[in-house]
Amino acid sequence: MENYDVYTFEIPWKENEVLGITPNENLIVMNIQEDTLAYGLFKIGDKICKVNGLTVSTINELEIMMQSREDVLYITIERCEEKEKTLTKQISFTGEKSFNISKREGFEYFTEKLKMNSHKKFKFSLKGFQNRVIVSKIKGHDKNYRNIRIGDQIHSVNDNRVTDKDVCRSLINYYLLKQNVVTLTIGRPITAEASEEINELLDKKILGSKSLKMANDVQEIVKRECENILNNTDQTRKGILSGPTDNHRNVSFDTCIKEFFIASDTEGKRLKKVRKRY
Repeated sequence: MENYDVYTFEIPWKENEVLGITPNENLIVMNIQEDTLAYGLFKIGDKICKVNGLTVSTINELEIMMQSREDVLYITIERCEEKEKTLTKQISFTGEKSFNISKREGFEYFTEKLKMNSHKKFKFSLKGFQNRVIVSKIKGHDKNYRNIRIGDQIHSVNDNRVTDKDVCRSLINYYLLKQNVVTLTIGRPITAEASEEINELLDKKILGSKSLKMANDVQEIVKRECENILNNTDQTRKGILSGPTDNHRNVSFDTCIKEFFIASDTEGKRLKKVRKRY
């Protein structure tokens, strides 16, 4: 049974002030920025319960309450030391400062170095889903990839953020060929809820755009037109301007303009005459 302590912080507040915390969808603090109002007060794992005495249960409610114009902001939180230790361990990893990712509850984050194997082949398959790159299959039992598991999400390759599986694969191969080693930032599900979410993503089939099949008569028309184009040997092109002829008309322009015609977009109306202005 987890034991929770309740704290209420009194924070001097100004409009458009930055508090400095990043809560998740459950209003649990996942990140605290240094040199902000929240630094030194909040801890990782704190759950926001009330703002100015009013209960908040969603991110939208919290955002509305944070727009308060009061001079002082009262925020009530629930704190559990065990949860704080667990979350801090999950979201802290080497390379965190050099690469900023959106940390989520239920995942642990770490960096993993891969070295070039003797066969120079990619030893695991990737699956992309909504800007997420997930390891979907591991081939063989190469010792260089022993820390990679199915369900791991790759966030960065040598501090280059990746959201597309093809880009991720290309970067890994590039650095392995050029430097013989590559560093991956990985998020791994460690709770039942997170594992279930990843498994659902892996089970989903990514459907491509459906091709449209032409009707038989349309196919015949297309086939016939293609044959006509191929069989047309006359490739000469006629110009849009006719050649010089003896019977041509002279065009003269009257430089003395005394009136203008204004065109109308409304069909059926007569054009209105106006005098020229100088």
